[in-house]
Amino acid sequence: MFLYSSGSLVDLMPGISSFVSGTRTINSSGAVAGNFQPGGAQHGFLYVNGIATDIGSLGGEYTVTTAISNSGKVTGISGTASGERHAFIYSGNSGSPGSGFKDLGTLGAGPSVGYALNDSDQVTGESMTADGTLHAFVTQNGTLVDLGPLVQALAPGSNVIESLGVGINQSGQLIGRYIISTPTDSQMPTKTRSFIASTGLSALSAVDLFQTLLSTVAGIGPGNSLIGKIQQALVLFLASNTSGSCSSLNAFLNEVNAQAGKKIDPQTAQELLQEAGALEGVIGCSS
Repeated sequence: MFLYSSGSLVDLMPGISSFVSGTRTINSSGAVAGNFQPGGAQHGFLYVNGIATDIGSLGGEYTVTTAISNSGKVTGISGTASGERHAFIYSGNSGSPGSGFKDLGTLGAGPSVGYALNDSDQVTGESMTADGTLHAFVTQNGTLVDLGPLVQALAPGSNVIESLGVGINQSGQLIGRYIISTPTDSQMPTKTRSFIASTGLSALSAVDLFQTLLSTVAGIGPGNSLIGKIQQALVLFLASNTSGSCSSLNAFLNEVNAQAGKKIDPQTAQELLQEAGALEGVIGCSS
C-alpha cells in the first residue's frame, strides 16, 4: 500500500502486505486508515505523519478499517472478545493497541459494520437485525438508529432484503443503497436502488412522527389511500423535497376531513389531524 504526494510514492508499511477496504480511507490532512495481515488475522492501522500504527481491536483478533474522517476518527468492523464482529469508531490510542475504541453495537444481532463517518462522529453502515436481515443504520449520539423501516417505505409492494448506508456528509445527510425483491416481476425480480436521507435531530423527530402516524392509520377507514399519502410524504421528506412532502400531507389532511364521521370516526379523525399537524410543524410546512 502506498501514499502518493507531491510527485513521490511512500510505502506505508514496507515489507508487509497492506491494503485499503473503502473509498474514504484518506482524509484532508493526509492521514490514512488501512489494513494489513501480520499473521492469519487482518489488523487495522492508522498512518499519521510518516508512522503506521496498529490500532488494535474491540477485544478480538480482527479489525478492518473502512473510512477516516477529517478529524482523524476511524470506523469499520472489529472482532469482540466474545467472537462477534461489530461496527466501531476509533479515536486514537493512549499507547496501547485497542484503547480509543467505541463499540457501536448492533441492531439486534451481529455482524455490524461502519462504512462512513463525518466530523460529528456520525457513522453509517449496516447491521444484522434480530430477524436476520441487514438494515442500514446511522448513529445519533453514539446510538444506532435503524433506517430499515424507512427504506421499506420507499418500496411499497416490494420486499427490501438488504439496505446499507455508504456515505455521510458534515450536515448529516447520508446516501445508501437497498435491494428489493419483487417476485411478480419476471424480467427483474431483484433490483438495487439508491436513497438519500437527512439525519439531523429534527429529521429524526419527523421520522418518528411519520411512523406514529402510519401506526395510527393502519386498519381504519380508507386505510390504503391514507397510508399511500403518508408514505409518499415520507419518501419526499427523505429526498429533502419539503414542499412535495407538505403537499402530500395536505392531501392526507383533506381526505381525513372529508371522511370524518363517515369512514373514520370523529375521535380517530381528530387524532390523525393532530398528529399530521405536529408533523407539518416539525417539517416546516407553511400554514
